[in-house]
Amino acid sequence: MRRLRNRSASLIEFAKIILRKKYECEDSFYDNISTLNSFCKTITSGGTPNRGNHKYWHPNDINWLKNGEIKNNIIVNTEESISKLGFSESSTKLIPANSVSMAMYCVSDIQVSFNTIPLCTNQAVINLITDDLKKSIFLYYLLMIFGNYITTQANGSAQQNLSKDILNTFEFKIPRLEAPLFSYLEKNIALRTCITKEINTLVKIKESILSTLTY
Repeated sequence: MRRLRNRSASLIEFAKIILRKKYECEDSFYDNISTLNSFCKTITSGGTPNRGNHKYWHPNDINWLKNGEIKNNIIVNTEESISKLGFSESSTKLIPANSVSMAMYCVSDIQVSFNTIPLCTNQAVINLITDDLKKSIFLYYLLMIFGNYITTQANGSAQQNLSKDILNTFEFKIPRLEAPLFSYLEKNIALRTCITKEINTLVKIKESILSTLTY
């Protein structure tokens, strides 16, 4: 598993290096400047069903993502799920697959996830939904590259608190989506998704074996 995790980390760094080089050195790679609010179809936070109501959490109908699970990673499943009743009677929202989520509370570096599945999130997560897979992939890596800048704009002292207002006004250059770079970024995401699924499978096998051991 360590080898797989190292490979995934290397893929992240390769993508960030390539995108940063394009972003900083090739002006012809971009069309114009936009804000996140204009670039995204929707920017929204989530919500948490009442944990005191068992029916809100069973059966496990809808994946539900917590901010603590967001670690610049690929989301293929979540630690918890909520029921359809919990969804309908809470403020959480259904976020489509191929979206990007950000943890609102971070001490230093921003934490982002690329979601390969539909899910809901808690209120400490900001979800960025675009109308194109390429846009979401670009946004995911862009936010990892420039995350530290965004966190310096956050409010708070010991804990940095991101808000929709801060994200809405973040400006960046928009690339032409037909650029060859996006083919690489899509393959990068696809490969990291496969690695993530393989790691999760190995973790489950390990836990199953450990549960059968007697002392």
